[in-house]
Amino acid sequence: MGWGGAPVPSLAMGATQRWQVGETIVLREVLAGHIRSVRPLRVIEDRPGLVAGYLVPDSTVGWPRLLDGLQSQTPDQGWVLREERWFGPGSLYVFCDGEPWAAVLFRDRETLEPLGWKIDLMDPPRRFGAGLDTLDHSLDLMAEPDGSNCEPKDTDDLAQLARMAVLGPDGAARVPAAADRVRAMIADGEGPFDGTWLRWQPDRAWPALTLPDGWDDVTGLTSAPVAELVGERAAAVLGPAVPSGRPVARSGRGARLLEADGRELVDLDLASGAVACGHAHPRIVEAVRRQADLVTATSLLHEGTVRLAELLVDRFGGGRVRFTRSGHAALAVAVAAARAGSGREPVVVRPCASPGELEALRRQAADARDTGGLIVADERRGLVTGAHGFAASVGIDADLVVLGESMANGAPLAAVVGPAELLDGGFVDGGAPGGAPVELVPDLPDAVTVVAALETLRVLDDHRDATAARAARLRNALGVDGYSSLLWLGGLDRVDLAERGVLVSSDGWGALAVREDDADAASADAAVEVAVGAAIAAAMAGS
Repeated sequence: MGWGGAPVPSLAMGATQRWQVGETIVLREVLAGHIRSVRPLRVIEDRPGLVAGYLVPDSTVGWPRLLDGLQSQTPDQGWVLREERWFGPGSLYVFCDGEPWAAVLFRDRETLEPLGWKIDLMDPPRRFGAGLDTLDHSLDLMAEPDGSNCEPKDTDDLAQLARMAVLGPDGAARVPAAADRVRAMIADGEGPFDGTWLRWQPDRAWPALTLPDGWDDVTGLTSAPVAELVGERAAAVLGPAVPSGRPVARSGRGARLLEADGRELVDLDLASGAVACGHAHPRIVEAVRRQADLVTATSLLHEGTVRLAELLVDRFGGGRVRFTRSGHAALAVAVAAARAGSGREPVVVRPCASPGELEALRRQAADARDTGGLIVADERRGLVTGAHGFAASVGIDADLVVLGESMANGAPLAAVVGPAELLDGGFVDGGAPGGAPVELVPDLPDAVTVVAALETLRVLDDHRDATAARAARLRNALGVDGYSSLLWLGGLDRVDLAERGVLVSSDGWGALAVREDDADAASADAAVEVAVGAAIAAAMAGS
C-alpha cells in the first residue's frame, strides 16, 4: 500500500519496454505529487522480475533538507529538495518485482570492495518514464557482505511514521513483517543475497551521473495541496475551530517555517508573538531535552518553578507570582484581581505602534493613578520589547504584569506578577470572559515548561538589543511604525503578505525572531523587506 493507503503498482506493471544497460534512470521518493528525494542510477540489468542500477560516487542527487540544511528524516518534518553531490560510497540497488524493499550493496569508493548491505524498506517501486517511484518506510536493515550481523536501523524514524500515520492507519505496522521476510532471505542466501552481486564489479571509468531529462515529471502523480487535504480532515474532527485554507506547518527554524506543500515562509506572526525566540531555538531545545531526560511533570513542587517565580519577582517586583496555562487566562486573573483590589476597571497597557497612541496611553495611565484605579501591563507581546516589558520601557508603572506564552517560547505557560495583597486572595469575580468567576489557586507548571521559560528569558536578554536594532532598520526602510522588535503592519492585507511568503498576526503586529546566526537573520530580514515593501507598493497603487 502506498501513501495514504492507495495501492502502488509494482515495477513490472506497465513495463512496455525495458531500459538499456548503461542508461541513466532515477529512483524517486514521491508523496502527494511532491518529489522527496531522487538518485540517478546507471542501469546494470533490467529483466522480468528484477531491475538493478548503480549510484556512481560524486553523482548529482536530490536530497530532502530542512531549513537549517540537516536531512529531513521523515516526511512529517517537511523538506526542501536540494540538488547536491553524492559523497557516499558506490551503491548497487537491486529491486525485485513486487517486493517492498531494495537491496543496496555499498562498495568502497577507492577499492570497490563490498562494504555491506543496506536493505531499504519501501513501497514496491513502480515504473514511470524516467525511472522508479517509491516511498521510503524509514526502517533499514544493515548487514555484512556475507549477510551476517543483520541489524535494524532507524527504528525511531519508523515509530514517527506510525505516530503520524504517514503510511496510512496501519501501514507502519506491516513494515517489521517485511523486514523479517528479508532477514529470512538473507539467512537462506536467497534472491539478491545468493552471492551473485558480491562478484559483480562496477567499472572505474564510469563517470558521475547527472539527473536525466524527465526526472522531475510528476504527471499523473499530482494531488490536491496537502494543506487542503489536512484542512478537510481538520474540519471533520475539529469543526470550525480551525478556519479553512490555513497553511500547514511541518517544521521551522528561527524566523522561517516550512509548510506541507514545500513553501518556505518568513514568520512574523510567531504564534501571535508567543514564539519570541523563533522556532526550534537551539538553546531552548537543548534545555528542554535535558530536562525531559530527568522528569517532565509531577504533582510535587519542582525547584525550577521556585527559581522562575523568584526571577519574575526580581524583574517585575510585587512579591507574588500566579502561573496559568495561557496568556488569556493570566489576563483574566489580572483584571479580576485589579477589580477586586480597587473596585474599578483597570487600565490595560499594551504595546502600541505610534507616538500618538503612546501619548494617549500615558494619559490614561496617569488618570487611573489620579482616581485610584490600577494599571495592568499586558506583556504577552511586550516581553520582547524590554527586560521589564513594554510598560516599564515607556515609563508606565504597572500594578500587575501579565506574561504570556512568549515567556516560554510558545509553551503553555503564563503568569501574573504583582503584590501579595492583590494576588493572595482565594477567589475573585468577573475576570474571565462573560464575567465568569476566576479562582486564584496555584496552577504550578510542569518541569519541562519551566525550564523552557528559564532559558527563554536568558535568550531574550542576550539578544533583545540586537533584535530591536534589526527591527529599527526595517521600520526605517519600509516607513512603518512599531516599537523595539515589533513592526506595525496592520494596514496591509495579510492574505497578500502570506502569498508573498510573509506571515503576520491577525492583530497587525509583526515580530522579529531572535536569531543566533547573523547571516540567517540578515537573509530573513531581506525577505521581509522585499515582501512587505511590495505589499505596501501594491496597497498604495490600489488606493
